[in-house]
Amino acid sequence: MGKLCTLCPRNCAADRAHGIVGVCGQTEEIKIARAALHAWEEPCISGTKGSGTVFFSGCVP
Repeated sequence: MGKLCTLCPRNCAADRAHGIVGVCGQTEEIKIARAALHAWEEPCISGTKGSGTVFFSGCVP
């Protein structure tokens, strides 16, 4: 059994390594739409320099 996908809040547990796609429709090669700093978000937990954010391509609502 491969690693099951839990990258997004949907936790669909798709086994993409074995060709099973999840809710997002992504295969084993996930596509990143954007990765960036996310400054000033929730300073009480991210500190003074902010945090990071990653947006995946292909996710559906």
